Amino acid sequence: MKWQAPASGGGMTLLNSGNTSLSGVQTLTISSISGSYKHLYIVGLGIRTTNSYGANLQMQVNGDTGSNYKTSRSQVVNNTINGEASVNAVTSSWFLVEINNATAFNEISWFEQRIPLYSDTTQYKRATSFSGGTKTDVVQSQTSQSWNNTNAINSITIFTSNSSTGNFIGDSSIYVYGVN
Repeated sequence: MKWQAPASGGGMTLLNSGNTSLSGVQTLTISSISGSYKHLYIVGLGIRTTNSYGANLQMQVNGDTGSNYKTSRSQVVNNTINGEASVNAVTSSWFLVEINNATAFNEISWFEQRIPLYSDTTQYKRATSFSGGTKTDVVQSQTSQSWNNTNAINSITIFTSNSSTGNFIGDSSIYVYGVN
């Protein structure tokens, strides 16, 4: 058996120049997302805020603040499984990850989110994410999401669910990739 060369036209392209630092802000919008790719892959690294726990990192698409988002999440905290769902209830954003504070550098959060067929205008958008973090407990979450809209996604807004958590700090960064 012999390995085949990869097919042409595949791969990932970073869409936000280098990365987008969250440091010093509470809300970040990445707009003018090209519709020329098949899928979006979004990565958040080193997510921390200036104040204490008690917030989640959330995401809205295309400026939609209406109740058009659904989320189902399973979570493991220190080897204990629990679940959280808003399957029958709609919310105004997608959950990405629980945010940790800046009291220690090792108390950071991260996430990876995949949005397949984000520019398709014939169906609602679906996404999956995997996230984790450390604080007093080790936390991992897996989330399934839907945005009940057929519009192509051309912008994302990332923000905290609780404005009292302060601004993002340090190396908090977001990377948005287009994938073919």
